[in-house]
Order: sequence, then C-alpha cells, then structure tokens
Amino acid sequence: MNDVVEKLVCDDDIRDIIVRQITDYKRSHHSFGSATAVRNRAKMSPENWWDQYGIDCPELQTLAI
Repeated sequence: MNDVVEKLVCDDDIRDIIVRQITDYKRSHHSFGSATAVRNRAKMSPENWWDQYGIDCPELQTLAI
C-alpha cells in the first residue's frame, strides 16, 4: 500500500495524511467501524463503499475511488 501511495500521490503532506488514514481504516475507526460499513465491505463495489463510508478520511477516499 505504501508503494501505491508513493507512486500516485505527489504531495508529501497528503501522503502523510493518507498513511495515518490507512491506520484508521485498518482499525475500523470513525465511519469505517460502523456495523453497516463492515457488513457492506463485501457487498458493495469498492467505489460505492468508499463513496459512502470514506467521508471521515477524504484524502484516502479520493485515492481509493
């Protein structure tokens, strides 16, 4: 994942934000941890899921979409 961020994001400050947001995603913090978000990870398309549940991490959301 770090390689992807390194290649796709030019701004070092945004990279740092995204790396922190990845931790939030992995630990199911914020909107990522709601029961609905967890349940829908496997049911929704990735683009729709990120659009719906990535609102607390807009930089990571943009990268994911």
